Amino acid sequence: MHAFGQRVGVLVEVAIIAFCFGTVVAYTVAIGDILEPVLAMRSVQRHLGHDVLKQHVLFVLWLVVMLPLSLAESLSAFEASSAISPHLPIPPHTSP
Repeated sequence: MHAFGQRVGVLVEVAIIAFCFGTVVAYTVAIGDILEPVLAMRSVQRHLGHDVLKQHVLFVLWLVVMLPLSLAESLSAFEASSAISPHLPIPPHTSP
């Protein structure tokens, strides 16, 4: 039973799904923008090859990282990723 009826409940669910989809798109675009200078580095091009596109790297990142995290049934599944994240190397910021 919904407080404002079943139609409003469905409308709220659709709005939540749209919001989550928009968040995923924005997150993916931001990661792509962050990866662009990394993919332009000569050492990365030497290991991955010159023909690797940003879209390929984003797809693999989405498939390997984001998809499994989005399929988690409970928050306890994030224990491992939360424990690993403080130990990830963060490169120093250099101004252009």
